[in-house]
Amino acid sequence: MNNKLIKDLKNQLKVIQKLTQCYHTLFIYYNDNTILSEDDESISINNIAKELDSLNINTLHTDSKSAITLTYNDYKHIDVLSSYKKIVFHPVSDEKFRYGMIFTLFTNEKINSNIEYVEIICKNIASLIHHNENIKATSKNSLASEFLLSTIHGVPWSLNFETANFSYVGPQSEEILGYNHEEIKTVDDWINIIHPEDREESFNFCIRESQAGNDHVFNYRVIKKDGSIVWIRDVVKVIQKNGITTDLYGFMIDITDIKVNELELVNVNKQLNYILDHNNITLNIVDENQNIIFHSNKESASIKQKCYEYFCNEKQQCKDCPALNDINKTVTFYRTLEDSSFQVTAFPIITKSGKTHIGEVRVDLTERIKKETQINDLKDKIEFLLTAGKISFIEYNFSTNIFDCNQVFNEITGYDFNNTLLNINWLTSRIHPHNINLFKSELNKVIKKSKNSLDIEFRFLTAKNKYLWFHFHGQIDAKEPSKIVGILIDITNNKRLLNELIEAKNKSNYANELKSKFLANMSHEIRTPMNAILGFTNLLKNRIKEAPYNNYITSIESSGKTLLELINDLLDLEKINSGKIEIKNEKINLSFLIDEIYQTFSLFAYNKGITIETIQQSTIPKEIYADGLKLKQILINLINNAIKFTEKGGIKIEYSFHNQKDNKYGNLNISIIDTGLGIPQDKQKVIFEPFIQEDSKSNKQHEGTGLGLSIVQRIITLMGGTILLESSMDVGSKFSISIPKIEYSTEQDHPVKINNDINKKQNFIGINSPSEEIIPKKFSTVEIRLIQGKFEDILIPIWEQLSEMLSLTNLNIFLKELSDLTSSISWDELENYKRKLDTNVKSFDFEQLPGQIKQFEKFINHIKEPLIK
Repeated sequence: MNNKLIKDLKNQLKVIQKLTQCYHTLFIYYNDNTILSEDDESISINNIAKELDSLNINTLHTDSKSAITLTYNDYKHIDVLSSYKKIVFHPVSDEKFRYGMIFTLFTNEKINSNIEYVEIICKNIASLIHHNENIKATSKNSLASEFLLSTIHGVPWSLNFETANFSYVGPQSEEILGYNHEEIKTVDDWINIIHPEDREESFNFCIRESQAGNDHVFNYRVIKKDGSIVWIRDVVKVIQKNGITTDLYGFMIDITDIKVNELELVNVNKQLNYILDHNNITLNIVDENQNIIFHSNKESASIKQKCYEYFCNEKQQCKDCPALNDINKTVTFYRTLEDSSFQVTAFPIITKSGKTHIGEVRVDLTERIKKETQINDLKDKIEFLLTAGKISFIEYNFSTNIFDCNQVFNEITGYDFNNTLLNINWLTSRIHPHNINLFKSELNKVIKKSKNSLDIEFRFLTAKNKYLWFHFHGQIDAKEPSKIVGILIDITNNKRLLNELIEAKNKSNYANELKSKFLANMSHEIRTPMNAILGFTNLLKNRIKEAPYNNYITSIESSGKTLLELINDLLDLEKINSGKIEIKNEKINLSFLIDEIYQTFSLFAYNKGITIETIQQSTIPKEIYADGLKLKQILINLINNAIKFTEKGGIKIEYSFHNQKDNKYGNLNISIIDTGLGIPQDKQKVIFEPFIQEDSKSNKQHEGTGLGLSIVQRIITLMGGTILLESSMDVGSKFSISIPKIEYSTEQDHPVKINNDINKKQNFIGINSPSEEIIPKKFSTVEIRLIQGKFEDILIPIWEQLSEMLSLTNLNIFLKELSDLTSSISWDELENYKRKLDTNVKSFDFEQLPGQIKQFEKFINHIKEPLIK
């Protein structure tokens, strides 16, 4: 007899004791000679039980199915029983077995024994023992419900022990405790309604037993809202996970009447009604005329139908009704209606007048059958999915060495290992030697609980001596720590495909690497002679003015620039495709950057007879965080195209910045608008693809690489922005750039407009613009030595060569040395000079470069003077 059943039986004995008002109640279970009492500590139950059992065997008719009452004269010769005035024997049996005997011992022979109702409880006890194994198989909720079933009358409740909040308080609380479930939400709410004299002891006892994981029962008083006092017996079930208490289930029983010895049968019925109501169980009694004279969940007086009409929707008495068969037997049968199913246990009840009524315990199986059907359907679906996906489910018990698996494992490996005894060493011997050490290491981590699950790939030798790749994911069974469960997936084909993909990728990477090396080498080899060609061309252009030689030189210069542009574009496109271009956001002055772009192209526009102007359309931040070099590259490409394809009119550079709501980021918008040739509608869809150009005859003179717009679009995409094109033939084009989420400073510049008038030649940087003043600045002794050493050893010799002949190689070396110097010291004028020179070098502006090279002379003159210490 398990502990749960013992506890349930003891609760039933307590009910009998209170119902009959006897002094003690004992139960002898014949199966294993278990002896139970409602209070094992109050009497010497073994001695009394021995004498009672002897009295039962020697004196009574042991086959009797009815209660037998003995008075003092029947057992006065037995010392241990002589203190009792009356003893009633109640057999606990059903139609097949006698499970034991219940004895009620009275010290007052005048007290009513309530034999009829005790016999009902005895029948319930017999049914409880009979169905004990079925009860074990029920779910957690059923266990909690059966626990409540062992109590009689009160408030069901459940508590989350970790949060100290009630997850459920039954609606009976308002009737029994005087408070509804909304007023009892936390442990503190419960403590506050307990009588002050019982509060501390009850709380400490419950906490102590709950933490220890012990189910417990304790009594206390509750002060109701109206000031009356009710006695409560709290029966508590403790739920633990991994040794830690997580939940409590309980039933607060009103034992006020028990305390004053005034318990009546109606209270038993009410208590039983509450229990049955929470367990999908109803108890009813049918008289000899098939009228329902008791229903646990409904007033029987309100039921006007016969039992077969009410329960089964039948017009006449059921054919298997116990009243039509052996009425003296307890029978169990099932009823299946259109939308419900029941298990019915019927037993006879003999009244004092000799009439036979039928008691029924009806268990609603509708939800259970529905869930079992759903579970079976789910099992079928899971099995189908495992089979279709060739996924093996395996279990291995390290204690018993039992290996279990589904049919898929047998099909894949060729081994029939369903519920087979296998040594772990044999299993691991089938794992590839290169994988075994890692497998054992990971498995030990899971066994020692340093890891929650095992997730590993390994090769396994099948029955055909062929290695297959498996991916296993498993974990230790929470209910059986000695068992590991998991799924095994055949990934052999995946591994083969992955190896092929890796090999193909390596070949592709190697080809890309060769391509990149080829482009880099070709770029270097072509740039070196082109620097000399463009340098000499620039010198010859200033010295040879006669036709047609000056035209030849101009053609050489134009072709050289086009070739360099093609090389740069190809390298940029290659970097973008290989993912080697990174966006590096830094603090930049947007107005200054736009002004630099304007200065770069203003002379080109002037010489071509068109205007160029910049328009700041809104108040913008003084500084934003963006990749300035990439932004320049975008604008140089777009403006260069605009000038190239515009013969009259002009070009506008409109820019604005719109703050977002959070006042931290904003959207940068830039538009390049020209009055040039325009782009045909069919070309607008593909203009951003590599090597695409407008191919009309009028545009042959504007041929280029066809890569510029493709590079522009890809860089803008990398920056998270978009570019849109609007164009009409012979009207012009508008390229609109929008880059969102640009971080900015709160200080702002005000709208400005810069115009270029073709009739008024302006001062251009590097040609006629006044030299910037070099403001005296204090340098340290170390900085002075660094500046003078860099100038005398490197910068001045390179500058002298550049002054005689421009060379891109020397220009790049010159810029690098300037960058090294400005990164070591803070010299704003030199930093600005370097930035402007870098802009013109990257845009191949050979018209302005000689002037800018000449401006470096002011820095040379400045360092020849004593630097201020």
